[in-house]
Amino acid sequence: MYFQNLTGNILNLTNDSVRLAKNNHAIANLTALVMKTSRIKVTINFNLTARDASFTYKGNVGAMNMLVLNPMAKNMGLVEIESGQMQGTDFDIQANMKGASGIVHFYYKDLKIKLLKEGENGGIGKKKGFLSFLANSLLIEDANPGKGAAPRTARVTFERTPAASFFNLLWKGVFIGMRETVGLGIVPVKTPEQAMEKVKDKKQERREKREERKKKRAERKAEKKRLIPNA
Repeated sequence: MYFQNLTGNILNLTNDSVRLAKNNHAIANLTALVMKTSRIKVTINFNLTARDASFTYKGNVGAMNMLVLNPMAKNMGLVEIESGQMQGTDFDIQANMKGASGIVHFYYKDLKIKLLKEGENGGIGKKKGFLSFLANSLLIEDANPGKGAAPRTARVTFERTPAASFFNLLWKGVFIGMRETVGLGIVPVKTPEQAMEKVKDKKQERREKREERKKKRAERKAEKKRLIPNA
């Protein structure tokens, strides 16, 4: 996820024990541009004396064309957004060094997606045509709120991945809430570690195949010399 023009202020950021005894919370009020199209506003409350580095964050994201979310949707969930308009998102999440949980309100309309296969090196492959049809027909909620229905709320819980940045953790909570709201909760989210492991596995597989080919060539060459000494 790409953030730009980050601005804001942080209050009571200190490691002074006397000040911490009076107030052990630092508050960050931040605003940034998301994918050059929408604005996110977030208030982060850091507990400066918590052993598990706990903090809370809440805020909102403005309206945007959901197509701009495709880089994250493809890499994390093997999902491509074909159409959709986000009208706004509100979130209130509690987090620490191990993970996060909270509530996300995601409002949108006209959503259509397609499911993707995993390609070579852990990348993105081709569209799953029939499964995409079923997903849009039976699984995906194309709007929130639906016609004549109350808005749906997503409750999210996830573990933090060591390879992810702090801002990745913040956005991941919102993103998972969005997925849950539209009905994609059953589609696994790929972590950075899993993506890296896929790449390592593919590279190891290619190395083993190269070594096997070299071994066979050497065996053929040795057999040829045995049968034809002067070859």
